[in-house]
Amino acid sequence: LIEPDYSAEIEELVTKVDAVHSAGLMAHIFVTHCFHSIGTSMGLETLAIMCYDDFGLVEECMELIEDFNRRLLEKILTQGIKPDFVIYDGDCAFKNGMMVAPDMYRKLVYGRTQRSTEVLHKAGIPYLFHTDGKIDQVLPIIIELGFSAVHGIEAQANDLAVIKKHFGKDITLIGNFDPVFIAQAEPADIKKETKKMLDAGAPGGRYIAALNTIVQEHIPVENYLA
Repeated sequence: LIEPDYSAEIEELVTKVDAVHSAGLMAHIFVTHCFHSIGTSMGLETLAIMCYDDFGLVEECMELIEDFNRRLLEKILTQGIKPDFVIYDGDCAFKNGMMVAPDMYRKLVYGRTQRSTEVLHKAGIPYLFHTDGKIDQVLPIIIELGFSAVHGIEAQANDLAVIKKHFGKDITLIGNFDPVFIAQAEPADIKKETKKMLDAGAPGGRYIAALNTIVQEHIPVENYLA
């Protein structure tokens, strides 16, 4: 493989991280996890068929992406850039369960992800995992991989109190606020919903109330502040 020239991107990243830190904020980097990347590029239906028709090819694709992630993280760190944390964007679940069987998912991603996260582990940089959908089956895997937190906990797919009860001692939970609700509700109702989330997630610590996805421009600022 030809190693891409990252010089322009690295220079821009240095400027952005310095600016964020100068403002007293934390800087993070997004990494597209191998399963999300391949699932998006192949299309989920094709991926599901290929997992049975040519599992070896799917493994090679996963290997290619996660090896790229590892090399990119190594490159960033050797340039003296140290983000405060890294988010693996790894959508792998629907509202009713994982996109592939948990055992198959583990076989596809575990060792490959472990090699890329090891770069961050050695550098002392926490790494977080994001996925939409129902997360109870994926959580044991990412906890084993040493992820410090999971973002999402989609309200339409998960009972926050149940997730907290079973996994709250092993990983920090972030999210659970529905983006449709926050875009349409009144600030007073948003505060009530936030209180419900905190009542379910906060006992014992390791919970951060947040949207279960990226904050979009259509969300009124006063609603987000509420």
